[in-house]
Amino acid sequence: MDGHSAPPVPLVVSVLGLKKSGKTTVASALIAALRARGYRVAALKKTHLHLLSPDPRGTDSYRLAEAGALFVAARSREETVIVHREPQPDDLEALLSLVPPSMQIVVAEGVSGPPAHVVLCLKTAESLEETLRVRGLGAAGLLALSGAFASDLQAVASLRDSALLPQGELPPAFNVLVAEQREALCERVLAAAVGLRPAAEPAGPLIADPSWRPE
Repeated sequence: MDGHSAPPVPLVVSVLGLKKSGKTTVASALIAALRARGYRVAALKKTHLHLLSPDPRGTDSYRLAEAGALFVAARSREETVIVHREPQPDDLEALLSLVPPSMQIVVAEGVSGPPAHVVLCLKTAESLEETLRVRGLGAAGLLALSGAFASDLQAVASLRDSALLPQGELPPAFNVLVAEQREALCERVLAAAVGLRPAAEPAGPLIADPSWRPE
């Protein structure tokens, strides 16, 4: 042993669902709520696009990538954008290795696997069974439900009363477009991280405008 302790493993939350189920809206709302409380949050996203550009077409870093560079890092005074153009692993563990050790919470949209806690997004209540099957999940392991369906109180109630699931197996649903429910989802996520305390100044869109809502 060299006497150096390993950096703490961040709390990982996977926001999963089928297409158009509201994943990005939920992930954005959760990130904003956590940043407003002073947590250091990283975001991961799995996309079906083949190529990502470091910045807009015609700029210098775009031209470097188009010239054939497999790795491009574009740095401004406030951020660094990196594009690595080689076959990439798509598992959560590999993506987590890219996250700076200073991050406390990782919100991963469309990426799942241990040790993530899952927030499942549904387009409709009827899509629950299909979503669980396609994503290879069991209802008992979910942290919360959210997504487009959560704005329909009748749909949420009907799903809870459904004979599809054993009683008590379905987690609560949260409509992140309602401030109180967004904060309740944030509290549920933080409850999964025993002893985690804010490590940064409160920041993000909710600090600038408390009425902010994700698009």
